Amino acid sequence: MSLKFAAVERSRTRRSIDEVIHKLHEYMLIRGAEHEIGSGRIDLPREIDLTVDEEQSLDMFALADLKRRINDRYREDFNSQLTLSEIQTTSSRNSRLVQLADVLAGAINRRLNHHGASNFKDEMADMVISKLGITLGEGDLPGLDATALFWV
Repeated sequence: MSLKFAAVERSRTRRSIDEVIHKLHEYMLIRGAEHEIGSGRIDLPREIDLTVDEEQSLDMFALADLKRRINDRYREDFNSQLTLSEIQTTSSRNSRLVQLADVLAGAINRRLNHHGASNFKDEMADMVISKLGITLGEGDLPGLDATALFWV
């Protein structure tokens, strides 16, 4: 199992949250595939099924557009050996893995975007980040006002 995340410090971007979410999904699908293939963790040919939290701002039009853009890029970068076959949404109430992703995303978000007085939420975020050995603030993403870390 590996954890990959891209995060945006709100103070570093002027983009809408919807635009940032769309760009980060695209970025993670492209760079995540490059990382997994480059590290030898997966081989080609391969099909990917993606499940995202339904509460994110990806409607059916955004999902179809994302799938088309990713598959165009996969054809170009991986010689048609990689395909995003399905994108589905689910509620975190129905998926323990989506719940886990929410906990991790919440911890990372708290660390990057909360600068007020420290409380139990900060302690929980610090514990999650520490236990997993996550280092924040590495690898600026050109043109996205964001940071990414590929962690295995």
